[in-house]
Amino acid sequence: MLSQARQFPFVVWVVILGTFLTRFTFFMVWPFLAVILHQKFGLNEAQVGLILGAGALSGTTLGLWIGNLSDQFGRQKVILTGCVLNILAFLTMAVADQVSMYVLGVILVGVSRSLLELPGKALISDVIDNIPIREMAFHLRYYLLNLGAAVGPAAGLAFGLTGQQETFFLTAVGYGIYTVGLIGAFVLMKRVGSHSQPQGDNSLATTLKLLAQDTAFQLLVVANILVMLCYSQVDAPLIQYLDGLAGEKTVSLYTWLIMTNSITILLLQFPMLKLVGRYHLDTRINIGVLLFGLAFVGFALIPNANPVLWIAGMVVLSVGEVILFPTLNLKIDRLAPAHLKGSYFGAASLFGFGWALGPIVGGALLHFFNGLALWLTMATFTLISFALVKKSTHAKRPDFENLESTSQATG
Repeated sequence: MLSQARQFPFVVWVVILGTFLTRFTFFMVWPFLAVILHQKFGLNEAQVGLILGAGALSGTTLGLWIGNLSDQFGRQKVILTGCVLNILAFLTMAVADQVSMYVLGVILVGVSRSLLELPGKALISDVIDNIPIREMAFHLRYYLLNLGAAVGPAAGLAFGLTGQQETFFLTAVGYGIYTVGLIGAFVLMKRVGSHSQPQGDNSLATTLKLLAQDTAFQLLVVANILVMLCYSQVDAPLIQYLDGLAGEKTVSLYTWLIMTNSITILLLQFPMLKLVGRYHLDTRINIGVLLFGLAFVGFALIPNANPVLWIAGMVVLSVGEVILFPTLNLKIDRLAPAHLKGSYFGAASLFGFGWALGPIVGGALLHFFNGLALWLTMATFTLISFALVKKSTHAKRPDFENLESTSQATG
């Protein structure tokens, strides 16, 4: 792993470490936004959820367009725009005295996250030609993202940054540091003249036409949406279900489960990569999906609030996550033609709709049926996802080579 990491270009290190820094400062303050909105403006849970959901969906809805912009106008311009918007978003929330200003800030965060992450992934693919080294860069980026998300809230609590509006300045500073690092890396790239962005017909109209023909990619996206719908059950639906089992011990049990998830990911990501790395990407994806299904069946069968059984089930789910989520990024990278990396990562970000719909579907199943229906439905969805991934391996794909050669001949 270390020998591969030493071969990362400087700009890749900036992207990876910048991702960690911004995720760390982000999670120092973001989990407490709900506290601020409740205490300062008296908003209820539904109103807070609507605001946060609008922010998440704003980035997801614009993902394809943003990814295509990075294909047409370059990764650097789009990434730096995302940094500037993030700084403005968190500065806005740091001084906001109206709900509307928080709504604006939250939506800007959702959009700017797509502006940063989608072309950031495509940039890694652009500048690293060696596939094993590129895959290690994706894995390390995912690992540090999770590390930042795990230690950020703990740092926020340790430093007393719970519900203080001014703490949004810290996140703005984090994005400011990232911006300076990116500018330096981009200047260095121009000086050495390395890795110009692949050229081709990357207009939005052409991209949409290709995506409409790429059945394999479509199946993978649908499978990913279902997987994210299932995975989102570990948020509100899980704690609602546990509340009926554990009563006053619900918060304690749920906290242990979230800690189990974080610890499992941080401890097992690279050992699991070594274990399953010899398998084909599709096989890895299917292993992860099946582990999700196994975990949901386990949740359905646990008869009470036994913490040992719930932690064991969460370990199974987390191992599936460790295998599945990084591999999905690698699969998208393999499917995308060189001149449309941003567009493909953007289209793949539609999985966000699964995350947004998850609490709605899970809440409805709990309300109208019961926990058994919830977890068995999720297990069924994972089987459907498994079937879609299997089908995608033999599905139709566009002839990218002929398309690029035709585009160059007529250009």
